[in-house]
Formats: sequence, structure tokens, C-alpha cells
Amino acid sequence: MRVMHQSLLKKHKRGFTLFEILLACAVVCMLVWSSRHIYAICRTLLFSVAVDQVTAVCHALTHEARLTGSEKMLRIILPSSYSTNNGPQVQLPPGIEWGVRGARVYGPPSSPVHAVTTPVVGGEQERGTYIFTWHATGARTPGTVYLSGADGSCAAITFSRAACGTVTPWRLEKGRWIKK
Repeated sequence: MRVMHQSLLKKHKRGFTLFEILLACAVVCMLVWSSRHIYAICRTLLFSVAVDQVTAVCHALTHEARLTGSEKMLRIILPSSYSTNNGPQVQLPPGIEWGVRGARVYGPPSSPVHAVTTPVVGGEQERGTYIFTWHATGARTPGTVYLSGADGSCAAITFSRAACGTVTPWRLEKGRWIKK
């Protein structure tokens, strides 16, 4: 009888118990939940790096123009790339574009009084691109460039006509512009 009882238990032990299935589902849910937050953090970091990259390029153009005495140019190509001095086109990271998406944003960052309706304010417009030029005494074409991320984050980079060629990055937090 005991042998028969053990063989019956072995026959019915082929599947998972309800507790094991629920435990596996809970573990999968926790992994999905945590990966969503990690993805959001990575997206925010990627946006910050893109703003820093464009700012660094503008600083380099400013210094190069001052040192060489020749004009240096940044060409903004909509929706999401740029080039310098007619060099190769550089693509912004995925999900990042020139301009402002979604919510109403006011600019320029130094005195936000007008709704931002274009990706670039200032510069020279030429066949769907915007051109900013620096020479030895600063930005010949001052203005502001806006960037937006897929998650609604927004940043701006301003170029002044000052002799030192000031390039200032800004980020939008809770409706207010903050120098980065």
C-alpha cells in the first residue's frame, strides 16, 4: 500500500504549485518595475550628455575662432543633427530633438516672456538649417538653441555677442530656467 501511495504522489508532482507560479510572477513584476526606472534614469543622463556635448562644441568653436581669428560655424539641421564648419553631420542621441515638445515653454532663459515656437531663436536661416557664426570678438549671430527629450525634458543653450563669446547652457525645471 505504501509503495502504491508513493507512486501516486510521483504521478501528480509533474507541475508547479500555485504558490511557485505566483512567486515567479512577483519576481518578474519586480524586475520589470525596476528596469523601467533604470531606463528613465538612463534617458535623463543621455539628454544631459547631449546638452553637454553641444555646449562643448560651441565652446570649442568660440575658442578656435578667437585663437585663429577666422570665423567658425555651427549649423543646426532639423530635426536632430548638427555640423561644424561644413564638416560631417553629427546625429543627436535617439529621442532628442531641436526645439520644444509638449508643454508651453517661455524664453529666452535669461528673461522668459515669449512662448517658444521655434527650435532656434537668432542665427541665420538657410534652407531648413540655422547657422551660428563666431569670430575673434564673439558670436556674430547670437541666439538660443532649444533641445527636448522624449520624456519632456527641455534645455537651452544661449550664445551672446560678448567678446569672450559666452555660451550658457540652461535646463528647465518646474517651469523655471536654471543655469546648468
